[in-house]
Amino acid sequence: MGSQLCEQLRLYYNLFQPVMRLQEKRVVVDRQGHRRVRQIYDQARTPYERVRATGILSHEQELCGMGSAHPATPEGYDCR
Repeated sequence: MGSQLCEQLRLYYNLFQPVMRLQEKRVVVDRQGHRRVRQIYDQARTPYERVRATGILSHEQELCGMGSAHPATPEGYDCR
C-alpha cells in the first residue's frame, strides 16, 4: 500500500505540479557598482502542459493525459 501511494505522489509531483523554468541570467551593475545576477523565469506550467505545447503527443495520448488518472480524461475512455 505504501509503494502505491508513493507512485501516485510521484506522478502527481512530476506531471501536475507547476514549475517555473529559468530562461536567462543577466549581470546587472547597481548604483554602487556591485554586480548582481538577475534571474528571469518563464510562466509556471506543469510538465504535462509543456509536453502538450510541443505538439509531439497524439490525440489519444492527449485524451489519456499520461494515464487514466488525469482529470482531462473523458468519462468511459479506455487509455490502455
